[in-house]
Amino acid sequence: MAVQTQSTRASALHRLFIASPSALLRQGVRHLTRLDPSLAVIGECGQGDRLVENVGQSRPDVLLFDQGLAEGDDLKLLREVFDHHPKLRVVVLLAGEPPDDYVGRAGACGVLGFVLRQADPALLIKAVRAVVAGRVWIQRELTHRLIEDYSRAVM
Repeated sequence: MAVQTQSTRASALHRLFIASPSALLRQGVRHLTRLDPSLAVIGECGQGDRLVENVGQSRPDVLLFDQGLAEGDDLKLLREVFDHHPKLRVVVLLAGEPPDDYVGRAGACGVLGFVLRQADPALLIKAVRAVVAGRVWIQRELTHRLIEDYSRAVM
């Protein structure tokens, strides 16, 4: 049996870009993706001001965006990413309970996936696979927040 290298497997992989100010989180996700032969980390960024450029250079299928990457306004940075890369699939890693309207507004920007940082690693893999397929993935614990956000918007 031949051992596949990163380069020989590249065509069968979903290309993932990790954007997080936490080197520990980036390394952890990198390790996690090594356990799944369908995923390959092709780039990472620790600063929001370099994200659009770095994503453009690496051309990933999925951006894993850590909430708090932007010093100030994540949603503004996400809108900028989508302005330059409208077909990009994005999963946001949330530090905890998101602020009011965050999930709804991020979804309106184009984000398809939402996962809590403290989630089981298998959920992150499921979320990435779902958004690659163009499906929405919202971790169960976050659905109440989305309903609250929607309820406020229509009242």
